[in-house]
Amino acid sequence: MLTREQLQGILLALPKTEITISRDERHIVGYAIRLRVHFRADIDILNAINRTLLQYNISAKLKPVESKVRPRPILSVGGIDNIALLCAIVPNLPDHRNQWPDFKSAVNIVSNGEHYAQEGIDAILKIKGLL
Repeated sequence: MLTREQLQGILLALPKTEITISRDERHIVGYAIRLRVHFRADIDILNAINRTLLQYNISAKLKPVESKVRPRPILSVGGIDNIALLCAIVPNLPDHRNQWPDFKSAVNIVSNGEHYAQEGIDAILKIKGLL
């Protein structure tokens, strides 16, 4: 198990955040938003991270092989509730990829349900640099 401070250090250095916007006619604005956080590392490290996340009631999926093309292990955190809990752990410090401030903004938009309106979609598109 990792301490909270160790987990915070890992969150600042290791994971890759993902904001995906896809066309979906079932939604009012015509788009669906998917937020995820991926950890790629040695399986032992990913197991330790996964166990520590479970202590904070954050569920994640650990795959020993990501795909045929990428045969390395991956740990993925999905679902807005899990991601909101994860973002609460991330300290407001500079991170390796400078990704957390924008990702946290996107999480707030989705958590508040603002992504169901055009203004929320536009805000997420700005965060991604597409608008």
